Amino acid sequence: MPALRGVAIVGFGKIAETTHLPAFDLVPGFEVRAIVEPVPTRREAARAARPEAHVYATLAEALSEGGIDLVDVCTPPQAHFEACALALTRGVNVLCEKPLVTKATELAELSRLTERAGGPLLFCMHNWKHGKVVAGVRDAIASGRIGRPQRVEIETLRTQPAAGAPAPGQPLDWRLDPDKAGGGIAFDHGWHMISMALAWLGGGTPVAVRATTEQRRFKDAPVEDTVTLEAELSSGTLRLFATWAGAERDNRGRVVGTDGEVRFSAAGYTVAPAGRVPEATETDESLAAGGYRPSWNAGVLREVLAELSGERPRGSALAEARTCLRILLAGYESARQGGARTLP
Repeated sequence: MPALRGVAIVGFGKIAETTHLPAFDLVPGFEVRAIVEPVPTRREAARAARPEAHVYATLAEALSEGGIDLVDVCTPPQAHFEACALALTRGVNVLCEKPLVTKATELAELSRLTERAGGPLLFCMHNWKHGKVVAGVRDAIASGRIGRPQRVEIETLRTQPAAGAPAPGQPLDWRLDPDKAGGGIAFDHGWHMISMALAWLGGGTPVAVRATTEQRRFKDAPVEDTVTLEAELSSGTLRLFATWAGAERDNRGRVVGTDGEVRFSAAGYTVAPAGRVPEATETDESLAAGGYRPSWNAGVLREVLAELSGERPRGSALAEARTCLRILLAGYESARQGGARTLP
């Protein structure tokens, strides 16, 4: 059996405690050896949750002890770049929550740190791809029953932002702070929606993006609560609509192919080949319940192992994250200036 890969979790908030930590227990090959958390009360929670792990106040301390092969960054977005850069500079692989970063310059620097031969790899937590509905739609497309996928339409409806703990001494939820989150619902949900579309379209390079942002309900918030985005990719087209101002929580959409379509809801999907009787499948989980799912994260961890072992092309995960960021940044530029943004 190969040696266990030592893991340091950075940031021990809700998503780390309820989702990231238990996910490592679902995938053989990892051992959580360190947890990094600057807030004393959360360090105590980390010790209670994983007594055998060493708990540190800083990532530098954890890395100095050695034995860490993967850093799992679970902090709010404003701290992603610094943590990722430190680990990569030390030659340690990184898995980071989305959005990986919110600036093109930051992604360029992180990419540079992964480019040397045999250097560390960088992954983003694209866990929604591993939900049962999303995977079912992907398998239906792969079966060829709707022909070649050409267009993806996704809607994500929420009634309010997910709760994000404020930084110590600061009252504002980080999801509503543009300096911390990078933006509003576009970065929060849009990133996952784009990764889902890429999985269904088989990847693709963005060509042009058009978007509008709104403040429908949370009018005093400094970020958008609603986004509509259209993207043209080399592999097809994408339309996403996401809002924190919905009347209900829901997820729905469709993938249109050359010979039919797959329609999906929060808990199921229907394959409708042209000229044939549609086939409906219900699952035992709902996308509307959100992404705090250890089993979904476990799917990403298996991708990490596959890329580390060479079974998956090196840089695959980073390329996907790069596409997500390029589309979202172009969308924000389009919303500010109007009209479509053409990507080089």
